[in-house]
Amino acid sequence: MTDFNSEVTLERLARAVEATQAICALPAIATQEWCDLAAEALAIITPNALVGVAIAQIDSEGGLNNVEAAGAAGPDAGAEALQILRNRFTTSKTLGWSLGDPTKWRSAQTARIEQTPVGFVWPSSNGGRVWAGVGADDVMVGVCSLSQNDPNRVIVAEIGAPAANGHFTDEDAVLFRTLLAPVAAKTRVAFGDEPINASRMLTQREQEILEHLALGKSVREIAEQLSRSPHTVHDHVKALHRKLRASSRGALIARALGHNVNTRENGAKATAPAALRTPAARFG
Repeated sequence: MTDFNSEVTLERLARAVEATQAICALPAIATQEWCDLAAEALAIITPNALVGVAIAQIDSEGGLNNVEAAGAAGPDAGAEALQILRNRFTTSKTLGWSLGDPTKWRSAQTARIEQTPVGFVWPSSNGGRVWAGVGADDVMVGVCSLSQNDPNRVIVAEIGAPAANGHFTDEDAVLFRTLLAPVAAKTRVAFGDEPINASRMLTQREQEILEHLALGKSVREIAEQLSRSPHTVHDHVKALHRKLRASSRGALIARALGHNVNTRENGAKATAPAALRTPAARFG
């Protein structure tokens, strides 16, 4: 029976609440740093964690294809270590582990790496060496499908921890699985049901301009506040319309709030927003 008064349990519950808040704050639209933000949220699970996250196609053997986006985070990690973790996804053709056939999953899947079929050989594998190289002695892995129509399109997450943390427990894997499911739901809202590439993801400048548009400011007012020419700001606004597939300012703002404005403009019933926070709100 779980002792809900133990310090370990109370700390885990507190971390679960904090991570949930961070997940709820993830942008409702695809941005260039979206996976970094998702990794930041999952890094809350355990102290001193390093996290790598990717949106990609995988197969039942752990093959990795069509990586749409990748990110990494860690409270004490340097820029080089984080880039190594991003590159682990963007330059590899395999995860080096598998949690089974995605077509048979009904929810998020997570495990301690030692529980997977590659557990004994993981330290000598490419993935194991990458994680050891950034100072992680233990790893948890997780995946969740993003679409019933294409279950192989998933969000992948790996969480590494230093030796000082001790080994991950089954309770850690359960918490990871519980939190990965809402991360996948937010991913579906932001990235949609079909694969996209970097040309559809908002830059930080575009997010900043979107925030100003949401406040009702004109292009000229935005240009003055950002010390940019109206022509430059107008180009950013055009890029926002193209990337978010929105035909009006109202549609831009609705899309940023998580509404599927495309179905509305086609005369169908629009989907309800899954998030009430614009990605640029972090800049306010």
